[in-house]
Amino acid sequence: LAPAWAGPPEATSPRLHEGAIEVVGEGSRAVATVLGGRLGSETVAGVEVGLYVLQAESPERLAPGGRGPTHMFNVTLVDAATGRLLRDATGTVTVRGPGGTREATLRPAGSHHRSLVRLEQEGEYRIQVAFTSGERSGTTRPFPFHYRRKASQGHRCGGGKCGGGK
Repeated sequence: LAPAWAGPPEATSPRLHEGAIEVVGEGSRAVATVLGGRLGSETVAGVEVGLYVLQAESPERLAPGGRGPTHMFNVTLVDAATGRLLRDATGTVTVRGPGGTREATLRPAGSHHRSLVRLEQEGEYRIQVAFTSGERSGTTRPFPFHYRRKASQGHRCGGGKCGGGK
């Protein structure tokens, strides 16, 4: 998959709203929303690793047995000494929890790296990031993540204006 930021909501799909992104790849499109702030951060081998999680909005995609990824993990890799982004890094995100272990490759996406994972079951997960950049490599401690299916989070008011039951 090659997820991409689709631009400002008004320039793309009416399904998008502030804080949402459109994920496009392998013949599918989905809207995802950031779940809170940074899920975890740790400095490993002189690299500051930041982990952020986004969840698909579509109830059909989130339903057990649905198709496509349910979560996107964005990872920032920054040289702790210089503050420079490590765009050349490679790595994986490993998700352990209900239903077993899943591993997804990190793919460059501008100022960060991304991986997409399908989580079938709600529950407690542990997420680790492993990376290699030049001669540096490392693995973060497992960051806890609680997955709970949510109803669509999109902005549903016509014309972007809400209020008074209109």
